[in-house]
Amino acid sequence: MLTNDPGWYPDPQGERQVRFWDGEAWTEYVQPLAPVAVRTHGSDTAVEDYPYLADADLRASHEPRIVSTWEPEAITIPGRARPRRRRSALGWWIAGGAVTVLVIVVALIAALVNQGPAVDPAAGPSAGSSPGVAAGQASPGSPATVSVPDGGSALVAIEVPEAGSYLLTAAAAEDVAAELSLDGTVLWSGDDRGNDLAGIIGGSWSDPAGFVQLEAGTYTLTVTEHDGVATSAEVAIYAVEAVDVAVGQTTDVTIPAGGYTVLRLTGDAEQRLAVDVRASGDWEDARLTYFPSGRATLADDRGPQAATEKGGTEYDPYLEATFPAGSSFLVLDEYDQNEITVSVAVTPV
Repeated sequence: MLTNDPGWYPDPQGERQVRFWDGEAWTEYVQPLAPVAVRTHGSDTAVEDYPYLADADLRASHEPRIVSTWEPEAITIPGRARPRRRRSALGWWIAGGAVTVLVIVVALIAALVNQGPAVDPAAGPSAGSSPGVAAGQASPGSPATVSVPDGGSALVAIEVPEAGSYLLTAAAAEDVAAELSLDGTVLWSGDDRGNDLAGIIGGSWSDPAGFVQLEAGTYTLTVTEHDGVATSAEVAIYAVEAVDVAVGQTTDVTIPAGGYTVLRLTGDAEQRLAVDVRASGDWEDARLTYFPSGRATLADDRGPQAATEKGGTEYDPYLEATFPAGSSFLVLDEYDQNEITVSVAVTPV
């Protein structure tokens, strides 16, 4: 995974140009490489170009001048080498056998050293080891900070007091991913929250975050470091008041000023749906974020053509996507941070 900040970088397609990286993916914007400055050599650079002329007499003369540029090194002619004696075949066999015996002895010593004491399978983990042991515990209103080893993972126990919708986040100085599980079954996994979701809920684009529907109980969140650099991560869980939307229904939703509203769409089976969001005012600009394959994706303006075909204004969000069975979440916010009321219609495609 790339972690460079947004900017111009050498084109990964191999062209002699640079391409703009927006922090998440390569864009279509390119520009040629900056030309290499060409230096002109002349009388102003003569001393630098020919340093051995610095002390030479360069006055005008009708006779050629001899300038010493280097001193020849003394040449030593080596004596005649003695011819090497060819080793007999028997000698080669003896030398090869000795090397083989030495390798076997070294391997046996290494095996004995690394064998260590015998382990009783029924004795459980030895003192000092902690497989499956949580390094911290988080609950709504009580985040946990854990140390994540370079290239390794840390476990956090997530205490959920009651069934409901929740927002899970993990923030670290290095690049980490998170995975929520219950009794070995993975319920949610997330890597970068992306610029779109970070602009709504805050935090860094490279920190994982996601919305989940959970029953009361204790879950395990595994935080994994990607780049081989030890770091610490703050894990938090927040209760969310989600607005339920249903297939075949239109729901009025209020987006608070400077905030966002979470929508929860629940289905018994996977289905492809259209989500049509319409604001009541011509200058109100709602935005809709959804999570195909767990990654935050922004559905913004539907554009003039879709507005003509489907109704609404060109600034109203519209999306068609496949939603899995269970609870799926969408996030509504207003571009100018104003409080507005929108209608949300969900229909099969």
